[in-house]
Amino acid sequence: MEITVIKKTGRDFSQTLDLPPHSTPMDLMEKFGMFVDITICLRNSKIIPCDQELADGDQITLLNVASGG
Repeated sequence: MEITVIKKTGRDFSQTLDLPPHSTPMDLMEKFGMFVDITICLRNSKIIPCDQELADGDQITLLNVASGG
């Protein structure tokens, strides 16, 4: 299945990937060295759980969350 990944981590980029069936945003985070506890996953601009199965044609945004004081 083909999806588009937009990674927003300070060095933003977009890439189209061919993934195996039943892939999840967690698979993408692992591929890009991102952490579940600081990443928000969006599918077509709507927040989804990071363990939700992806579908062909999805646009997935991986957004790192930063906090501090």
